Amino acid sequence: NEAEFENGKISVNLMTFKAVGKVGILFRYKDINNHYGLLFDYSDKANNVKLYKKTEGSLNIVKAKFLDIVEAT
Repeated sequence: NEAEFENGKISVNLMTFKAVGKVGILFRYKDINNHYGLLFDYSDKANNVKLYKKTEGSLNIVKAKFLDIVEAT
């Protein structure tokens, strides 16, 4: 049986350590070489949020942009 999905919203609270500087979310995960991901990269000052698609091991950036990421207090 195939699951049916519709467009929707997801809300998450992410926490990273400044020493690492990256955190991400994987979705539509089939295996390590086939999935989508949303990467938050604090070290990239121009495009710190990237949506990517990995197909058969090949990673392609779907969209990249800068978002003002606020640190939790």
